[in-house]
Amino acid sequence: MKTFSKKINLVLIMFAILSMAITSCKKTETAINVSGVTLNLPALSVTVGATAQLAATIAPADADTKTVTWSSSDITIAAVDNSGMVVGVKVGTATITVTSTDGLKSATCSVTVNQSGISVTGVTLDNPTLSVKVGEQKTLVATVAPVDATLKTVVWSSSDISVAAVGTDGKVLGVKIGTATITVTTTDGAKTATCAVTVIQAGNQKAISGEIKGNRTLSADSVYLLQGFVYVIDGAKLTIPAGTVIKGEKASMGSLIIERGGKIDAQGTSSKPIVFTSNQAPGARTYGDWGGVILCGKAVINQTGGDAQVEGGPRSHYGGTDNADNSGILKYVRIEFAGYPFQPDKEINGLTHCGVGSGTTIDYVQVSYSADDSFEWFGGTVNDKHLIAFRGQDDEFDTDNGFRGKLQFLLGIRDYRKADVSGSNGFESDNDAAGDGNTPITNPTFSNVTMIGPMATPTFTSYSSDFKRGMHLRRNTKLTVYNSVIAGWPIGLYIDGSTTWANAQASELQIKNSALVGMATNFAVPSGSTYTAADVQTWFNDASRGNSIIVDPATAKISGTFVTNVEANAPVVLPLVGSPLLTGADYSDARLSDAFFVKTGTFIGAFGTEDWTAGWVNWNPQQTAY
Repeated sequence: MKTFSKKINLVLIMFAILSMAITSCKKTETAINVSGVTLNLPALSVTVGATAQLAATIAPADADTKTVTWSSSDITIAAVDNSGMVVGVKVGTATITVTSTDGLKSATCSVTVNQSGISVTGVTLDNPTLSVKVGEQKTLVATVAPVDATLKTVVWSSSDISVAAVGTDGKVLGVKIGTATITVTTTDGAKTATCAVTVIQAGNQKAISGEIKGNRTLSADSVYLLQGFVYVIDGAKLTIPAGTVIKGEKASMGSLIIERGGKIDAQGTSSKPIVFTSNQAPGARTYGDWGGVILCGKAVINQTGGDAQVEGGPRSHYGGTDNADNSGILKYVRIEFAGYPFQPDKEINGLTHCGVGSGTTIDYVQVSYSADDSFEWFGGTVNDKHLIAFRGQDDEFDTDNGFRGKLQFLLGIRDYRKADVSGSNGFESDNDAAGDGNTPITNPTFSNVTMIGPMATPTFTSYSSDFKRGMHLRRNTKLTVYNSVIAGWPIGLYIDGSTTWANAQASELQIKNSALVGMATNFAVPSGSTYTAADVQTWFNDASRGNSIIVDPATAKISGTFVTNVEANAPVVLPLVGSPLLTGADYSDARLSDAFFVKTGTFIGAFGTEDWTAGWVNWNPQQTAY
């Protein structure tokens, strides 16, 4: 029995030893060891009694142990503490060494201690930001303070030399498209200043005018200028690579028009969006600096004869019999400072869809600072996703002439200072200008829309008097809206006209599982109507529709989505944790059964917990160097 017990004990001991060995091996296999250490300065000068900070960087950045020790070759000349702070003790030279505790990797700095003089108190650069083209050089100038400092030498460095390199003389070289930070550091006192460098495309600006025939492919290494109305004609195709910048000439109201039978292939990426923008300098851009982008297709519209001419001056016509027509692809595209008022009610919008068919792909498009509507659809059947209307002047999303497409994940954000004299709305929808029964009736389906108006609180009154309604539905429209949030407008829902009200009562005009948030007035109708605002309220609040009214944006936890007059501040697009908007979606309505609609989220509005604007959106194009 004793022998058996001894054997058992021996087995247990061997098992414990084996477990420790395996654990030890695993730790060894997964450990990330230090491969090196560097200092921010290879040499440093201080005066007697002065201090300067050295900074050590461990490589790799995710090393398990990043502690270091500091030492001086002669503490009677220059001493160093355990944070890398160097103090000059007496005139002479000494070497400061930093050593990693893991691997004993080291780096050194040669320190010269000078007789007490006038110490450096700071350094500044002549430009806090800089834009250079690939292959171009620009010089930064550093000014050391005070002007009579004893030692005024500096050291230059770049956060990413693969994007922008810098020489010992402050000359910055653009290496590839991207951003980097240039830092200048004084050798006396290690004072620093930085410059944010943006490297943009090389090459001269190339003009595009007249007609594009056949197939033409642009280059992302060049910047293009639209002069006047540029037409991609029937049978032609324009291909625009990711990262390409196209500007519109202001004097000629440069515009791009894809005519019936023409195609555009503009496929950007989240990291390299395609940008249509103003030709004006940063800081000098404004609404309506150029025309816009217009797509013309062959889908059915409700105009007489099935054909109509584009608003705003172009020669182009649209409409036809092919609801599956394909005008091309717009994906990860920004359109900035567009919109041209050719004449009252005859304007070019940021992005105009004219009889565009369902074979066309529109996804991830931001229209910013448009002088007219950000997006407008004149008939057609195109389906759009991930659209942003940002700080526009007139309406966000305008539908007319028998438009019947499907749309999901749309965001509209208004600048409270800017609205159009015609009256600015979030949704504006008409069957046609006369409001008659021409078919097909305007009957689009919107889901997951967030429409942010000018009022961050229901009592805010310092907005443009030209702001009107979150939804202005009129002239016999049958627009339908699901799972959406309309917030911060003088009037929430305005149903205009007896035919429009009849469509609502018949549930052909529909709003379901949506919220009105923080309106000054939730419901209104034109004076003299045969129905009242109370009737509209009863219709909206019917339990079968699942709608809600939330008192203010703070309660909805979306106050950060409203923008201020500080254009550099980006909106917070995601509802905060605990927002009532994160639940309540319903996709059971037959109109949402199409595979086009993503039905996995529980949130209403454009966002749940995923920010689909990340990477490709620009919230401050006024200051961007293109």
